[in-house]
Amino acid sequence: MTSNCKTCGRAYNSAEALQQHLRDSPAHAVTFDCDDCDRAFDTDGALQQHLRDSPAHAVTFDCDDCDRAFDTDGALQQHLRDSPMHTKPTTRSDVYKVWGGQSNLMQSYGLKRHNPRDFEEANAIVDVLAQQMGRMKM
Repeated sequence: MTSNCKTCGRAYNSAEALQQHLRDSPAHAVTFDCDDCDRAFDTDGALQQHLRDSPAHAVTFDCDDCDRAFDTDGALQQHLRDSPMHTKPTTRSDVYKVWGGQSNLMQSYGLKRHNPRDFEEANAIVDVLAQQMGRMKM
């Protein structure tokens, strides 16, 4: 009497041979699948460890404005509170802070610190930036 595997259609001479096939064949192994990344694991414990430890499944708190991610909501809130990118400048020195200081502001526009006219141009740029960002105390 032959026994057929209902899944793959292979025929075996005995029920014992079919049972061995079902137990040992990788095609019939029970797997625990990760739906997010299409990986399979032999045990539920291995799947749970994957879900817990894999960077692909780590919960992150994202800053939509600057595409940064943080491990905790507290870290995101600190970033939003302290980052110059997210604080509205209120003074001329705040504008310089956003740009990393007057020398960095001047450098970003190709200006030279030793040229007095460039200082005037840097201040004019700050005035324009201040107007664009809202009213500021100068």
